[in-house]
Amino acid sequence: MMEYVVEIERCGSINKAAKNLYLSQPNLSNALKNLESELGYTLFVRKNSGIQLTNAGRIFLSSAKIIVSEMQKIHQIPRMFTEHKNISLSCTYYSVFMHEFLRFKKEISQEDIEDNFKETGLIQTIQDIIERHYRICLFYCFECNESKYQKIAKKYNLNMQCIASDIPLQVMVPQTHPISRKKSIDVVDLPRYNLVNYQNFDFSDWLQILGLENDHRVLYVFDRGGLFDAVRESGYFSVIIKSHPDYSAQNGCVFLPLVGLKEKLKVFLLQENSYQMNEREHRFVQQLIHCMKDISANESPKT
Repeated sequence: MMEYVVEIERCGSINKAAKNLYLSQPNLSNALKNLESELGYTLFVRKNSGIQLTNAGRIFLSSAKIIVSEMQKIHQIPRMFTEHKNISLSCTYYSVFMHEFLRFKKEISQEDIEDNFKETGLIQTIQDIIERHYRICLFYCFECNESKYQKIAKKYNLNMQCIASDIPLQVMVPQTHPISRKKSIDVVDLPRYNLVNYQNFDFSDWLQILGLENDHRVLYVFDRGGLFDAVRESGYFSVIIKSHPDYSAQNGCVFLPLVGLKEKLKVFLLQENSYQMNEREHRFVQQLIHCMKDISANESPKT
């Protein structure tokens, strides 16, 4: 019945809505009357300009649209989780995720399979799984925030699994930056410099833990390309999760270990509790786990 109300409001006419719903006009009118009788209030009124929502109807419609959308997602679950053989991945910005994904596609190429890879911020990538736009998610966060995301996973019936821990951070600076010749950067020195950071991360998840303020010294960008351009061309620095040494050779940039920070990062895999990864997704995740172990073991990134 919810979809009936949504369609009537969209069409502005019971006759038009009945045709779209493959119902007779009397049957749809009776269904609407029965619903209004059950609710105890009127949803629509007839005017010269056509049928219109009442104030109560507007409130009802906002909830009805959400319910209809969620029901559509529920009906799509079997098709999402049983038919597809491709990788369906949303992940936070991290060069290792992208490099390993491309290496996997090159080594295990299948022309008849179209993999889906999305790189975005932490907030959006978790939302992608909650809304079922993607089937698996990879993200990183500080250990102190792990319980926060475990609660979100539990709320939305998701399985959150740690696949790598104790991943260090490094500071990326242009070769012309005064601190580029240092052997390392202490976290207490970070507030002295201008920082570029990703927009789609909560302040408490990242900058606050680094001891930084959310002020004019911070430039926010939406992708890795913008972050690297800001570092190379404008003298900003950025604090990023450590990459494999082979991935750190970016033109015009120097990568220095960040020291003095007690918090370490963990990398997590997030998916529906009821979902079992297909073979292709499973092989990719296993490859990534081996790569992350190598990164954790190597404490001296090349510059």
